[in-house]
Amino acid sequence: MFLKRQKSQRQSVQQLQSLKQAEACSRSKQATRTIIARFLQAAAAGACLLSLLLVISIALELRRVPDLAFLANYQPVGQVQVFDRSDRHICDIADTERRKIIPLSQITPHLQRAVLTAEDHHFYEHHGIDPLGIGRALLANIQAGHAVQGGSTITQQLAKNLFFEDEKRTLVVKLAEAFVAGELEHRYSKEKILELYLNEVYFGNGAYGIEQAASLYFDKHAAQLTVAESAYIAGLIRSPSRGGIKSLARETIARQKEVLGKMLEYGYITPEQARSARAQILVFKRPTTKDKITCPLPIYPYYLSYVLEQVKELFTEGEIQRQGLKIYTNLDPSAQEAAEKVLTQEMKHAPA
Repeated sequence: MFLKRQKSQRQSVQQLQSLKQAEACSRSKQATRTIIARFLQAAAAGACLLSLLLVISIALELRRVPDLAFLANYQPVGQVQVFDRSDRHICDIADTERRKIIPLSQITPHLQRAVLTAEDHHFYEHHGIDPLGIGRALLANIQAGHAVQGGSTITQQLAKNLFFEDEKRTLVVKLAEAFVAGELEHRYSKEKILELYLNEVYFGNGAYGIEQAASLYFDKHAAQLTVAESAYIAGLIRSPSRGGIKSLARETIARQKEVLGKMLEYGYITPEQARSARAQILVFKRPTTKDKITCPLPIYPYYLSYVLEQVKELFTEGEIQRQGLKIYTNLDPSAQEAAEKVLTQEMKHAPA
């Protein structure tokens, strides 16, 4: 009987210990769940805050973008008009970006296809952003160990050239570009976007737009370019600075051959056209003094140089290019002419 009671007591103690252990385990699990829940709540709050900050940052970047309706009849201004203290027009400081806007119908299909080949083969398939293109570029860059391919579409490049050219390439800026690219695709046809791009993009040696590039490199209109010439010019977009460097001629020709090969692969040209283009010897235009970029200050060079320096601190080149400027100064023409006359005389008598 006594042994039975002892056994019963031991069982009760064991049961009590088991209950306590179960309670402790339950409390531990509850505490863990609470910690996890609080962590997830904090992470969600942090994500919301970061998202909000990102949206605000993008909105701030988008403030620079005007109503896109102006692109329907796009004509780069880029001219600075200067006025004196009496609001009289003094002079115009011309645009230094040599550019002539032409419709897409005046650009040979060879050039259009060469640019699509070189920059955005899926242009007519995406809506401003090409996720697959971004993935392909990322994979190619990882495999090469450095940047060898870009993932931006022609529409994204156009948005960058028009509104974000002077900005650092941050995530916020790229997202703002993507947003503008979507708006461009929504508002304009593919043909209009391609036309804007070809008139805006830089081809090196001071040539902005395809008409100027055709004239500068081959002394032709954009409608007259051959397949070989088109492939050469299209190949310059990725590295426009190489176009006028003799030491890099082999690289630019190699890039041309690469573009021709892709044009054949994509069905833009026939095998016979590809063979003919590869065999064509490119005849470049001999540079003249007219091809040199100048930005003359027609009058009052000392005063206007100072004014332009001040303007550059307030406006980017892109802003000046898009809208032009009217600058109202406190210039007294008579006093300035007298001052410059005295300065010129003093400089003549200055020791050499």
